[in-house]
Amino acid sequence: MKGLSEQAYALQALHQATLQLMEQPDIHHLCKAILDMFCEISRSHQGLLMLWDMEEQSYTLRGIYCHGKIKAPTRSIKLPFFSMDKGSMPSSFSLEMARSYFHYLKVPELLNFPEIIGAQWVIPLIHKKTKLLGFVALWEKEEGDESVHISLFETLGQTASAAICCFYNKSFPF
Repeated sequence: MKGLSEQAYALQALHQATLQLMEQPDIHHLCKAILDMFCEISRSHQGLLMLWDMEEQSYTLRGIYCHGKIKAPTRSIKLPFFSMDKGSMPSSFSLEMARSYFHYLKVPELLNFPEIIGAQWVIPLIHKKTKLLGFVALWEKEEGDESVHISLFETLGQTASAAICCFYNKSFPF
């Protein structure tokens, strides 16, 4: 019975998240909604969102979630839009695995900033398995909460990626 209620919670959360993302009027509200959605569903006390910024032509730290409040820093990391030639990026990984993977891909700068210290999970926001739109990093869940399965984060990442692509429509460099 417990497994069934967890699945019902996950489906309801995904449904609400999808509706919420579709209603955002601009990229700033969309970023806030993505970060809020990940932290609320994961029950994480802290998270951050790094996203490709078309205007700046760089990956930009778009938001930091900390105990229910979102700050919107605009720290940019000047790198070209990242696309892998072969293979696909994992759907999620630990911060240490992400560091190794991004170093292997020759983009370690994406994780070299002080705000990410202590994160537990990195969920890439990807398009067509090779285009890195950005990522969400999450910290440990709040005390006393049951853990949410990582596959839910991966599905949320796919939902957020689709919302970002829809928002930018054809002007995004795919």
